[in-house]
Amino acid sequence: MKKFEGTFVVSVTPMTKDEEIDLKSFQDNLDYYIENGVHGIAINGSTGEFATQSLEELKSVMDAAVEIVNGRVPLISGTAACSTRRVIELTKYAEEAGVDGTLILEDR
Repeated sequence: MKKFEGTFVVSVTPMTKDEEIDLKSFQDNLDYYIENGVHGIAINGSTGEFATQSLEELKSVMDAAVEIVNGRVPLISGTAACSTRRVIELTKYAEEAGVDGTLILEDR
């Protein structure tokens, strides 16, 4: 099991005016955090994404973050959901995508 240490930033998922994920701003944010010394990054976390984004959006954020971070720091993704099935699906997806750890919350 990977050991997480240090300061992790929980990144928001920036959106465009058309309510689409703004991948350019997302990349700029993640690069900025890493360049300024964070020890790790958390995405899809406690900033509301799990309740407001579709499964496809959450998965695309994971894919983008894995590519952007590229192993420079540990990456954690939230896999919170209001159903056990969705938590399991997102957590399995995170592992397959190459995320280093997950934040799991099930709210029933």
